[in-house]
Order: sequence, then structure tokens, then C-alpha cells
Amino acid sequence: MVRKFNFIFLYLLLTLLLWFNMACNNSGQEPGVVALVNGSPIYLHQLEANYDFLHLEWGETLPPSVEHLQQEYGQILTNLILYKLVEQELAVRGLEVTDKELKAREEEVRQDYPPDEFEKILIEEYIDLNYWREQLRLRISWEKFIQEVLRPRVKIDFQEVQDYYQKNLSEFYLPERIKFLVFSSPDQGKIKKALISYKKKTEVEELRKKFPDMIIHEYFMRVDQLPMIWAGEIKKLKPGECSKIKNDKKSFYFLVVLKKEQASLLEPFQAYSIIEEKLIQEKIRRLFLEWVEDTLQKAEIKINVMLLKKKESDNVREEN
Repeated sequence: MVRKFNFIFLYLLLTLLLWFNMACNNSGQEPGVVALVNGSPIYLHQLEANYDFLHLEWGETLPPSVEHLQQEYGQILTNLILYKLVEQELAVRGLEVTDKELKAREEEVRQDYPPDEFEKILIEEYIDLNYWREQLRLRISWEKFIQEVLRPRVKIDFQEVQDYYQKNLSEFYLPERIKFLVFSSPDQGKIKKALISYKKKTEVEELRKKFPDMIIHEYFMRVDQLPMIWAGEIKKLKPGECSKIKNDKKSFYFLVVLKKEQASLLEPFQAYSIIEEKLIQEKIRRLFLEWVEDTLQKAEIKINVMLLKKKESDNVREEN
């Protein structure tokens, strides 16, 4: 989404450039229009829907101030303007999101829910289906813009990756890590039986079936991030060894160390894909910011001055 590319910077950039473009009042406009982006309207109901979605769980005892509302509406409007510009760019290139694409993506989402449950969940979350579809279309537009407009312009060569690796070695240091199992149950008798069975080489999946009420978790953690209650015992155990049965006052448990990995440094070939993706994302971010600045300079964007703070609107040239 747009926020991945430093939303605050974009908000300030767009706001600054809009002040130097033009603003408009309501005279002669279609009712409910809060902004025009190259003649294409953004409506008040879109602002309100986005604002309401952001504050579904708003629990403040006092209503927000006018200044706060203006600021939040301004940020939402910035987002909508950016999406509008992205959609227009896609349309020029013949890449706009089709109804067929939207329907296919919606069906993908619905497959994760039982029949008729998707609409029920939207209703429970107070989300209008049409609003959800509008947001889905924006998401698809954004993905297409990144993948089909910006990504083809990004090139990464081996030397760039090598230079990044040498300058950022600390990012590729892997501290000592341990993979281990935790068996726990409030029933001490079951824990004793599970420990005996495990020592007889019974597979973990078999133990899960044999003791369905027992909690059996596998962890793979850095040594310096181990919970204190387990750290001392785990560090003493060798791979394959089990701890004695312990009691943490909530349940009985024992630990099994599966594997210990020593601290190491990723080799360049191991880190290549990680670095490449990081460099790609950084170049896409830069290209996007350049595109925003260039597009805004050429765009005709008109904003309803009623949305602007008084001190800001004093610096804006209004259309009569």
C-alpha cells in the first residue's frame, strides 16, 4: 500500500504542491465532490467511509476536535488522490483494473470462507460490501502499478549486491539459535508417561495423538531471546536430550532440545536474494516518489477549500 513508501513524506509533498496548484469552492460543482483530479471527482462519501473504517473501534470519551478531523481527512484525501493518479496512469497505459480481474480476486478471497460467511463477517465488522470492493480495486491497481509500471524499470547488478553486503555485514550475522520442544500439562501423570514415551523414541505426532489434551509446541529461537524460565535448562541440554519434569505453578512440563545452531555469518550467495529484494524495494520507493513529484507538477488538482485549515487556505488561490 501507499504507506509502505513513507506516507508522511508523501502527505507533506502532496500538500505543498497542491498549495501551488489550485483550489476550488463549491460553486458550479457536483454536490458532494471534495476534490477533482484531472477532472475526475473524489466524493465526500469516500472520505467518510475511509474515516469510519479507520475508527471502527474508536473509544474516546470526547469527540475529535475540528483540527484533528481536518488533519485526518486531509491525510485520507491525500491517499485517495494518489490512488486516483495511479488509476489514471494505468488507464493511459491500458492497464486499468477490469471487472473480470476484480471478480476473480474477490472469488479468491471468498474461497477462504465457508458459503455465505463472507457477507456475514462484513456485516459484523460494519463494512459495506461496495466499499470493500472499492478498496480491493484500489489494492489491485496499486499492485499492478508497482509490478507493471515501476518494477520493469528497476535493474540490480551483482556489484550493487556485493557492495551492500560489505557495508552491512551486521545485518547478515545469525546469532546462536536452538530448536526445542515444550511438553506441558496440568496432569503430572500424563507428563511422566509422555516423557517415558519420548525417551523410547516415540514420534511427536504419535504423542500428540496419544495425549490430545497435552500442549506440545516446537520453537526455534535465538539463545539471547529464550524465556528466562527455560533458558538455563535449555542451554545445558545437548541435542536429543530431555530435561527433568518441572512445575511452573500452572502446569508440569519438560523440554527437549532438537538442534543447536552456532552463531554464523551468511555468505554472500546465501544473502543475495535478501539483498536483491531490499535493493529492489528501495529503488521502487525512489521511483515512486519521483513519479509522484513529476505527476503532481503536471496534474490539475482542485480541492474544496472547506477541507483546508484557515491558516493554510489563506495561501491558496481560489477559483471563482
